[in-house]
Amino acid sequence: MTHPRAALVLLLVLSLCVPLPAVAAERAYGAEDFRNDVLVMIDGMEMALDRAARDPLVGPEVSRVLLASGMALPFPDSIRDAIKSATSEEMAQAQREFTTLPAMLKVPGLIDEALRELHTTVETSRAAGLCETNYDAFTSFKSKRSAVRGISATNNVLGITMRISSMIKTIVGAGTEDVPYVGRNISIPFIVLVGVQDIAINVLTLVADAISTSKDEDELSIDACCVDPQESQILSGRGCDNRDNDCDGTIDEAGEDLYSPTLKVDTSVFDRCYPTASEAQEAVVFAVSAADDCSDNAPVVQFGVAGCTGTANVQVADLNQNMATADYYLTVDDQAPALAVPQLSACYATIGDARNDIERTVVSDCTATLVDVGAVPSECAAELSVVAEDECGNRSSFLDDVVVDGTPPLVDIQTLLLPSVDGRFCFASPSQAISAIENSTSISDNCTPLSDLNLLTTTTGGPVCDMTVTRSATDGCGRIGQETLPVRIDSSPPSLSCSVASPTLWPANGSMVDVGFNLTVGDRCDPYDEIDIVVTVTSDEPTALARQTLSGNDPFPDAQLIRGADGNVETIMLRAERSDYGPADGRVYRIRVVATDSCGLESQTDCWVEVPRELSRGQGVNSGQKYRADRQN
Repeated sequence: MTHPRAALVLLLVLSLCVPLPAVAAERAYGAEDFRNDVLVMIDGMEMALDRAARDPLVGPEVSRVLLASGMALPFPDSIRDAIKSATSEEMAQAQREFTTLPAMLKVPGLIDEALRELHTTVETSRAAGLCETNYDAFTSFKSKRSAVRGISATNNVLGITMRISSMIKTIVGAGTEDVPYVGRNISIPFIVLVGVQDIAINVLTLVADAISTSKDEDELSIDACCVDPQESQILSGRGCDNRDNDCDGTIDEAGEDLYSPTLKVDTSVFDRCYPTASEAQEAVVFAVSAADDCSDNAPVVQFGVAGCTGTANVQVADLNQNMATADYYLTVDDQAPALAVPQLSACYATIGDARNDIERTVVSDCTATLVDVGAVPSECAAELSVVAEDECGNRSSFLDDVVVDGTPPLVDIQTLLLPSVDGRFCFASPSQAISAIENSTSISDNCTPLSDLNLLTTTTGGPVCDMTVTRSATDGCGRIGQETLPVRIDSSPPSLSCSVASPTLWPANGSMVDVGFNLTVGDRCDPYDEIDIVVTVTSDEPTALARQTLSGNDPFPDAQLIRGADGNVETIMLRAERSDYGPADGRVYRIRVVATDSCGLESQTDCWVEVPRELSRGQGVNSGQKYRADRQN
């Protein structure tokens, strides 16, 4: 683990920049002043090194020096945060160890001064043609440069400014004087400080080397001696121009060529879809070209397809096997879209329902979309269609016909054709009822022929003798139309019996006598109060003529029917009399009862009462029931 103080020292050393501001005379320069100056130093060194790294002549080499030294631009915020968060005690300790801070702050200015000198020297070199006239001077400068780089990291930091100035003067002025320095024992913070300071020396050395128009191929990529005086163009790294581009005294066209070919491509080739991989590869071959100063080799295209993406790997090499490579991506699709059409119903209630189903079609493809969904209606039907097309023009389609029918069959039982009694439809048996209803039912459908309808007759039981008959029809879409009719199943008339308590009236004195009429009525289907009962009394002798008198006012009628609260006859009064004229064989009354149920089925029965001629002579003789006994005749 790094000692906190050593870490802080390292951060402080990394900030080599910006002169210290003047300290007010009225107070001592303390740890907080030192902290503020260090933060300013960080900003200054960061800007100075950034300017060197972006210099068009030595920028790439400066960046390499910084990278090799572990110095990144811009400085991370953690460097400043560490200084800001250090305690006052830590800053005071750093202040005591870094007494050389004022001298080190001059380094950024020296870097800027050296850069300016470099650009001035380059222009001078171009005018003088040093690549041709000062090659010998270039060789002698190498030893001077090596002497500068050999300066020990343990040199006295106090001599840095003088050392760097002397270095610049020695190299630029091609002098031979030594670079002075003062050696001394230093602490670990000073060793760290000097190590970082050497980064700045290396940068200055790099700039000075460029000024001296020298070349070290391992460290420099730009040299003034390799600038074409006529074209004002940097030649280092170029080849095939019949020049000594690497300044080694020989011309090696291939070996001097350090630049890779450049690839150019017509980007419009990527704006379309290709139906096959071969077409896509051919398009890339025509769209890609290469440029190089030593070679006119054509690019080599290798093509592969994964899914719907084609990858073109393009490579080209020059004479020195400098390689340029790039990958380009194109859409390749040689398959028609796959349509996943949902399960369609055989019948739809509306055309909208049919369209909703077909619109749920799913397309499986790289680039395809549904371009058309159709639902064309016709009578009781619709033509459903789907068309999908991808970017390559591949198309898929689906077509199917479905039935559109939202109306059930019409079922109409024509009751006028059925037998009825007071609105009630009566039949002797269920089969008779079913047959009659089937024969009187009208059935039709707007889409399904009658012969294709599924016809059905069903019955459900109700109260005794009652039944419901349903006639239904199902069309091809499963829609059901029906009509229901209640009917009465009754084949039996009411049961009926009557009796009289006095079947013989005597004496025949003309009085009205209650004969004790009793009636019993029953029906399997109808209750008593729904049975129609009709009672009539007839006689074989006319009324009021039983005994001829001078006044002719014999009473009449000879029968009186007394009804109860329900309107039916409960009591029958008959006159006890018979005629003394004609056959004079006695009188016979007939009480006839007719009972009719709700289906019109009827039954009848008779009760008999006689008035004999003479009681001793036995029964009266029925001469024919010709006269209504309840009226005058």
